[in-house]
Amino acid sequence: MKHLALQNVDSGNKWHYYIKTQYIKLPSSSSQDRTPPFHGGGRGSNPLEGNDFFFHFFFKDWSKMSGLAAFTDATFVTEVLQSDLPVLIDLWAEWCAPCKMIEPMVEKLAVEYEGTAKFGRVNVDECPNIAVTFGIRAIPTLLIFKGGKLVGSIVGVVPFNKIRNALDKAIG
Repeated sequence: MKHLALQNVDSGNKWHYYIKTQYIKLPSSSSQDRTPPFHGGGRGSNPLEGNDFFFHFFFKDWSKMSGLAAFTDATFVTEVLQSDLPVLIDLWAEWCAPCKMIEPMVEKLAVEYEGTAKFGRVNVDECPNIAVTFGIRAIPTLLIFKGGKLVGSIVGVVPFNKIRNALDKAIG
């Protein structure tokens, strides 16, 4: 697969994708073919029959989120608990589809609140101690810290404004 970095025009962040090219040859129809005719024409009227095509499939590389730090067990105390700024942490896992749904919202907040709050993520499969310490039983979970103390948490995929309101309350 080829790697491609696309530039997000709105935020300037780079989104990383992988491209897989698949070669497909469409078969010609035969008298026994039960495929519906193309655009109401008779059998054999499909202009795509027998032609070669290359389809390009784009896969987002979820491990490279732009604008967010990756917190680990080793960096959690210094990056989160000793931070002068409020910190929003996205607890996620590679296999978690809802985590991927909330990712763009967290990225957007990271751009909006740059310099006012700190944003990062913790992969619970790679750093289970953080999840155990805070009793995380479901992901995605967003934790908000201020002054080294947990001041808010959100579990699951929620509307963007709910996350923004919780962050505004923490910044207060």
